[in-house]
Amino acid sequence: MPVSLPNTTVADTYPAPGSGGAQIAGTDILDHGYFVVANNSVICQYSYGTEGQSNPSPEFFLATGVYPLSGTDVSPINGLRFKNAVAGKAAQVFGAFFYKNDPTLIAASPFDSQISSSGTVTPPVSSGAYISGELSQATILAGTGFTASRPGTGQYTVTFNTPFAATPDILIQIIDAGNGQWHAPILLAVAANSFTVQFKNNVGTATDASWFFLAQTMQ
Repeated sequence: MPVSLPNTTVADTYPAPGSGGAQIAGTDILDHGYFVVANNSVICQYSYGTEGQSNPSPEFFLATGVYPLSGTDVSPINGLRFKNAVAGKAAQVFGAFFYKNDPTLIAASPFDSQISSSGTVTPPVSSGAYISGELSQATILAGTGFTASRPGTGQYTVTFNTPFAATPDILIQIIDAGNGQWHAPILLAVAANSFTVQFKNNVGTATDASWFFLAQTMQ
């Protein structure tokens, strides 16, 4: 099952191990994933290793954006932590990380929206429009500016309160499908005012899921 980093406000110092906050800790053999940095820049450090070993990386200065992260069989990812690059300039981070052979979709485009601690997204005027959300089936857990419905098992339609000026690009990340095995999400329809996605398990049966989406247009 993927390891999730929920939308989190970054502090000026690294969180203590096991204390929650802007970190992934106490895991092992994570193979790949992605995370989003929003609002302000951060300092990021990851750790890697096997069989109880943990080797820290150098510290990295990261501007706002969407970042993929990948390990190897010899050096899988086993931790990730963040602190604000500038004291008092709080960033928001969120993401998901996966074990080897877990399916995922990783974006690598800029992310310049403002995200509040409650998950509200304010898109920048000069960089296009963004709407994101986290859902359990069609129940909205985070995000605003849209509604969701469930036409059938594992099938969800998101309708934007205000249509985009053009058909947006859609990134979809599954968080939980119950049994930990599934096919990649299938986009059935995308328009300026809505999209419909279908989730299926590893034998092709429609399966309800918890999931995240990011819809964006770039000028």
